Amino acid sequence: MRYSPRIIFPFLLLAAFSPIFAQQVASLHSIKAGIPGITYSYEHDLGKQFTINMEAGTNWGWQSSNNSFKILARPIFQVEPRIYYNVKKRYDRGHFLNNSASFFSLSSGFTFGTFSSVYRSHAFIIAPKWGFRRAMGKHFIFEAQIGGGLWFNRNSSQFNPELDIKFGYVF
Repeated sequence: MRYSPRIIFPFLLLAAFSPIFAQQVASLHSIKAGIPGITYSYEHDLGKQFTINMEAGTNWGWQSSNNSFKILARPIFQVEPRIYYNVKKRYDRGHFLNNSASFFSLSSGFTFGTFSSVYRSHAFIIAPKWGFRRAMGKHFIFEAQIGGGLWFNRNSSQFNPELDIKFGYVF
């Protein structure tokens, strides 16, 4: 059986360049724990380097006043668009699993106050961040982010440093 070059050549090109199309971030479900809390996360891919990460969970914080120090738990919901910028380099090295790359993000969220009646302050949060994620095996990840956040509610606003260090399990 004889095959025409016009038929074979497109298939050879497709086979030769198919790894290029694999350099795309993926949609992931995960549970993360660390500093500042425990969250369920869904990261949805929006393109080759873009995702939107949505998290719901509990964050920990503190309050100090009148010579007292209190650790507070507060429910939080965050939406975070991310731009992964070294996807191709990590893919070429064989290190791109579970969106393991560095990224810039703009985290926005809402905290519902605390679980205790001591401090019930709802707040909106906007925080530009830089971060990275690394795979630790097939299902485990390490993620770190640093940035600065503006927390504001009806009565006041406040700038806070943002530091997230999380270990997670990807389903």
